[in-house]
Parts: sequence; C-alpha cells; structure tokens
Amino acid sequence: MYFDLALSSTSNTGSGVGWNNSGTYAAAMFGQTATYSFWSDNEQVMFQSGAPVPEPGTVALLGIGLAGLFALRKRFGIRK
Repeated sequence: MYFDLALSSTSNTGSGVGWNNSGTYAAAMFGQTATYSFWSDNEQVMFQSGAPVPEPGTVALLGIGLAGLFALRKRFGIRK
C-alpha cells in the first residue's frame, strides 16, 4: 500500500509515505528519509460514500418561493 504525501511549508515539500507487507514504514519528507518498523494485525480501511449535500441554488429557490407565498398572503390580506 502506498500513499502520496504532498506537504508545503515555506519551500519544502514531502515526497511520499508508504509501507510494504514486510512491516517496514518509510517516510521521505523535507529531503530526509526515515525508515520505521511497525506491527499490524488484520487492519482494515473502509471508504463510504457520504450523504448528498443540497446545492446553494436549491436552498435559494426554496427561500424565494417562501418569500413569494408570504408576499401573496400580505397583498391579498389572507389571515387565519
């Protein structure tokens, strides 16, 4: 498994982070490379799709419609 890592801090950038099946973790950032060992037992990463988010135009259209209903009620004097 390999992850791309792009960091910016002033003029430095990170080049990458990754690990392989042997349990070695390597990171190369800011021109220096470090290697670490790790242990993992049946780890899982799950990605799920998120809920849809309404567009701002839809909310604006709803607001305009409600304002129009309020204006009609006020214009024709409709009261409860």
